[in-house]
Amino acid sequence: MIVGLETFVLGFTALAAAGFGVVAYIIVGLANEREPADATSGKPAKRARRFDDAYEGSPMLRRAIEVTANLAERRGVLGSVERQLRAADIPMRPAEVLFAYGVLAILVPAVCLLLLRTPMLFILSLFVFVVLPPFALKTYVKMRRKKFVKQLPDALTTLAGSLRAGRSLGQALEALAREMEKPMGRELRKVVAEVRLGRPLNEALDDAVERVGSPDFRWAVLAIQIQAEVGGNLAELLNRVADTM
Repeated sequence: MIVGLETFVLGFTALAAAGFGVVAYIIVGLANEREPADATSGKPAKRARRFDDAYEGSPMLRRAIEVTANLAERRGVLGSVERQLRAADIPMRPAEVLFAYGVLAILVPAVCLLLLRTPMLFILSLFVFVVLPPFALKTYVKMRRKKFVKQLPDALTTLAGSLRAGRSLGQALEALAREMEKPMGRELRKVVAEVRLGRPLNEALDDAVERVGSPDFRWAVLAIQIQAEVGGNLAELLNRVADTM
């Protein structure tokens, strides 16, 4: 009984260590993400250290990730994971995430079953490393989208106020990007940075709509784009959209 308990404790410790490694991997990726250019100064962001640098000297690891990307693309999984990561604002490539997920989802349960020979740990490892990661990612995306939509009416009202104060649409978006908290502020800073690099505003906004995946945001952006083409009082239109929301 004591030996069985010791085995379970050791196995649980191994699971905890592996889980901590995954969390640390994601945190490092988030900490090293490439921030958009500053909305006020327009200076380019400091170059971030990509995961590429970590495996640049390992051809085997690089090849394994490339194979993972090819397999995932053939099965139609790569694009779906990429959209989820963009929606979650996680600056990691889908192939890297799928490779790490695949290794842990196979390796840890196999260790629990073949080496530790503990059915309870095997079942727990399946839940932690196979079921939980996709569920956690989808849940986080939904929570982030919900928070974004909650910020949207206030953001439109503030944007309308800036336009009434005599600012252009670009200047109003820059001011809003500075004032708003995440995730709204983060997405707007991306838009402002792309516009400063020469991308048309409409394309930058369309890309933001695709990332966020909110129908309300899509309607707001559509209203801005139509009003910019046909003319009229954009501030009044934004207030109406905000009141409707």
